[in-house]
Amino acid sequence: MNVAAPSTVPRRRTGFGKYRTIVLSIALFLVFDLGVLILNFYTSSEISTDAVGINLAGRQRMLSQRLVKALHEFGAAPAGSTEATNALMELRNTTTLFDTTLSAFERGGETTGGDGRAVLLQPVSDARGRAAVEAALKLWQPLKTALDPALRGSDAAALHEAVRLASSSNLALLRLMNDLTTALEQVAAGKADRLRLIQTIGIGLALANFFLILFHFIRQLRDSDTRAETARRETVEILDTVTDGLFLLDRELTIGAQPSKSLHGLFGRSTLANQPFLPMLREIVSEKVYREAADFLDVLFREHVNLKLVASLNPLHEVEVLIPGPNGEPQRKYLGIEFTRVTDAHSALVHLLVTVRDITVRIELARQLELSRRQAEEQMSLLLGILHVEPPRLREFIDRADKALHDINATLRRHGSKHLSKRDEYRGVLNEIFPTIHALKGEAGLLGLEFFEKLAHDFEERIVELRGLKRVGGDELIGLAVQLDRLIGSVEAVRAMVERLGSLQQGFAQEATAAAGAPAGAAAETPAMAPTSTAAPLPELTVDTFRFLVERLAQTEHKRVQLLASGLDTLAVSGAEQITALREVLVQLLRNAVAHGIETPEERHLAGKTDVGTIRLQARADASAGIELICHDDGRGLDPGRIRAAALQSGRWSEDELDAMGTAGLRALLFEPGFTTAAEATLAAGRGVGMDVIKHRVEALGGTLSVASEPGRYCAWRITLPGLPGLGELSFETT
Repeated sequence: MNVAAPSTVPRRRTGFGKYRTIVLSIALFLVFDLGVLILNFYTSSEISTDAVGINLAGRQRMLSQRLVKALHEFGAAPAGSTEATNALMELRNTTTLFDTTLSAFERGGETTGGDGRAVLLQPVSDARGRAAVEAALKLWQPLKTALDPALRGSDAAALHEAVRLASSSNLALLRLMNDLTTALEQVAAGKADRLRLIQTIGIGLALANFFLILFHFIRQLRDSDTRAETARRETVEILDTVTDGLFLLDRELTIGAQPSKSLHGLFGRSTLANQPFLPMLREIVSEKVYREAADFLDVLFREHVNLKLVASLNPLHEVEVLIPGPNGEPQRKYLGIEFTRVTDAHSALVHLLVTVRDITVRIELARQLELSRRQAEEQMSLLLGILHVEPPRLREFIDRADKALHDINATLRRHGSKHLSKRDEYRGVLNEIFPTIHALKGEAGLLGLEFFEKLAHDFEERIVELRGLKRVGGDELIGLAVQLDRLIGSVEAVRAMVERLGSLQQGFAQEATAAAGAPAGAAAETPAMAPTSTAAPLPELTVDTFRFLVERLAQTEHKRVQLLASGLDTLAVSGAEQITALREVLVQLLRNAVAHGIETPEERHLAGKTDVGTIRLQARADASAGIELICHDDGRGLDPGRIRAAALQSGRWSEDELDAMGTAGLRALLFEPGFTTAAEATLAAGRGVGMDVIKHRVEALGGTLSVASEPGRYCAWRITLPGLPGLGELSFETT
């Protein structure tokens, strides 16, 4: 059987036990003081009573003399005179007062005091005083008996006898009253001595107890100070050593007096104790985060709000800050700031404990991991995105994309070191590179290379942001070049993939040839994924290619669109530049038709149209006039009011200028660089460079561009190209 061992854990001292010695010493001190106070009160009362007795004993001496005097005055005064009456009254009062007082000294009782009020006397207990009282009574009784007839107005013989007795006992009574007074004074003096002794002893004990209390208090205070200093030193060591920033925040949002040492480096400040928190925070975070943090702290100090419910709303959980560096330059960091409520013994909220951690490394690592993940996804997207494209067309796109991107890079480098102050100057730089990237975006969309199409679209968005700035300098253009590097890197990655796939395909072909007994070098003639060659055949302007583009764009725009083409498959154009220009023009016309022309099925249904929109692409050829291309859609058409509203919103034209343009002038705005009626940019709807590209390409070929439209019914773009020698041989067959 297992027996539990007795517990060796020391019992925790209660709060009273901690101060037991001091409490007992104070209690003893109070008992001493109370005892001395009671004795003082009792003895003082006795001394006060004795003082009354001493006073009355002294009065007895005076009364014995007044009695003799009153007898002589009464005997000498004529009978019935005023003097006789007054002397008799004095004799009676004196006799009565002397008799009652002497009786009170003997037996105790009431008598009249010096102020005429009744006082209570205790019997004289002192032996000497008692003897004096008893002796005085023996002398007084005969005299009192002799005075009775005189007081009643008897004959002269009785008065004479009373005078004789009073005169003979006068000195004896005076001596006895003196003895009584002396005896009472001695009793009172003894009590006073006893009182002083009690007070001396009490004060001595009180002082001894006080020093005892003081000794224990000082010792305990010293012990407490030692423990407090030890705790403070340990706290300081912790605060100086801990890597996390720690501090208390009161209701006024003031930092406590003991922030941790690491907090100075985290916030980039040498002084933090007793400083306001919010102004310091405002200097290192964005204004939006500052306002959210101020509201969050206000909520935290509302005790009825559950901390767990609002913890997820903490805007400082992971916050980007700019901390002043040693050289004055701001350093970017990421801090994690958490808050914990601190309550007192009554569960009242008094402070917030704030913990600050430098999470820069974790954030950067997470970003690197996310970047690696995205790069891996991009590589996979690249690989999957190019598999459906025929190798010759893919190589052509890579070559054209590489040249276009390096041309843009050269333009940015050429202007990157300058600081362009006028709006037209930097607009010219941006407009110079915009059509190139837009054409590359269209080419990627035509081939179904969605990854490249998205990168080019993001690049366009960045250019639009720069267009909105009043000043553009080298830093902004260099920042744009960083985004361009990603595009160039993607092109190089695709080129490497194509070459790698070509090498693998050649290897497989060589193995197959060797297995069949053919010469090993025969596989080298396999053209499927051969290295990039400028002599590769150029893609034709096929209907299937454009139909693929329209279907992709329609799916992106949530529309239903069909493409009908005639004459395009029999149109033969020689020359790489002419083919590229025509393909770019047609791609942009089809984009505009899908994005701006054709409505959604819901809109078409409300307009009384079929759910499926139709785009017609027609090509006609004439031996003398050249060729004619028409792109027609049965969509919403060109609305002059919509064009005017978009132009006015752009801020580039005033109302008066727009009013003076007319319908033709408003349509001409569609060819202005950067102008668009689209509410937002998508892969189908660009940022106002499409029609500018078409106009530029058509004019470069020596052709003309015209438009016919009816709002709500259709829009038709007509391109006429002359039979120039640079175009090569043109042929057309009607289908």
